[in-house]
Amino acid sequence: FCVNVDLVFNAFKDQHVKNQSFDYIVASLDNDYQNVFSMIDALISDGYSAFISYKTSENDILEDAKNNNISKIIIFSGKVKKEIII
Repeated sequence: FCVNVDLVFNAFKDQHVKNQSFDYIVASLDNDYQNVFSMIDALISDGYSAFISYKTSENDILEDAKNNNISKIIIFSGKVKKEIII
């Protein structure tokens, strides 16, 4: 079984998830999703739900959070993790 991850990302990157609530939005400023996926796994293991934003600017990520009514944001830039609560 093979999946082209880039095609999957591109198919969903501009879609907004409506009518579903999430506890967190997680994103990467530099398109390095290893930390994002690890964080999503950890959040889900702790009983939280999480939404991945594929935007690469902090303002766009904040807009995604506002559009999806998500108040907790985790943004990675390299290995640096920034947490925001709005």
